[in-house]
Amino acid sequence: MVRPVNEDPYLSYRFQVLDPTGTNLKIDGGFKTATLPNVTVNAVTYREGTDQWTRKYPGINEVSELSLETGIFRRNSAFFDWIVRIIQGGNREYRSELIVNQFHMQDSFGSKGTPSRVTRLLNCFPTDVKPTGDLSGEDDAVQIETATFACEQIQVELKATTSTPIPLNP
Repeated sequence: MVRPVNEDPYLSYRFQVLDPTGTNLKIDGGFKTATLPNVTVNAVTYREGTDQWTRKYPGINEVSELSLETGIFRRNSAFFDWIVRIIQGGNREYRSELIVNQFHMQDSFGSKGTPSRVTRLLNCFPTDVKPTGDLSGEDDAVQIETATFACEQIQVELKATTSTPIPLNP
């Protein structure tokens, strides 16, 4: 059973972001757009002795940034507080693990069901946060936010889509 849009304002926000430790983020909502990081392996050129040709070997690995756009939250978001703590310094525990859950909204449970893909990003911290959307008298959004995170590692887990609801955390 597909949920009607007029009953569920979160229907099109299918990317949920979580901090599993809960130290930096307390989020209850989602994003419409999540640009996940690229993984790049830089090639290192090496020439040995009198060889005429060079050889290439895998070098340093890089992970690009995570970008989240058009977010909606049921409660206040901690993204802005997190970047302010980094700017003010004094907090050495500014890195966190982020989990991006992707949901198929055709499922009758929607974002309360089992995610079809789980992306785990390790050692993340925010580099750019827009705490609210642009102001407009015609906009009735609860809260809109854009955030960019630097990440060091990425892990992707594909899951079978089921209609089993996940328990809600209070």
